[in-house]
Amino acid sequence: MLTPPEYGWTNFSLDGESVYSLGYVTDVAMDWLESAVAGLRHDVPFVVKGFCEPGWMVCAVTLDECRVYFADTIDTPDIFRMEPEAVCPVDRLAFCRALREDVSGNLAGWVDWELYDEEGPEADESRAEREEALGKLLSELDRLIKVEETDEEEA
Repeated sequence: MLTPPEYGWTNFSLDGESVYSLGYVTDVAMDWLESAVAGLRHDVPFVVKGFCEPGWMVCAVTLDECRVYFADTIDTPDIFRMEPEAVCPVDRLAFCRALREDVSGNLAGWVDWELYDEEGPEADESRAEREEALGKLLSELDRLIKVEETDEEEA
């Protein structure tokens, strides 16, 4: 779903065909994990987004599918007035699992997402803070995924 980050960029694709290059303007790992955690915690759909330079990609993650929108604009698009560019049969739980795997599988790269070209004590402190914050979000996402899986098994 997300390629390993490189110099503040990652590619996002749900279907292997539509690929969106997302840049450092948005903190993809942090923002997406926060959205996924909130969505699972409150049992609601959620939205993730990324700046593509130029334009924005917005992915609405629902209980049974993902709707991907793209607008060639500097402002975040109003997806309620748009038709999706793609509708993918990836449900909320599958999206969250993939996000967890992609971020945890390359945690060092996501820690460096905004700091890839910075050095020194301040950068080291920022890296440590980001690693701790991402680790907490990943742990909470993992816990919520397990709760959701247990609920599905019981249903």
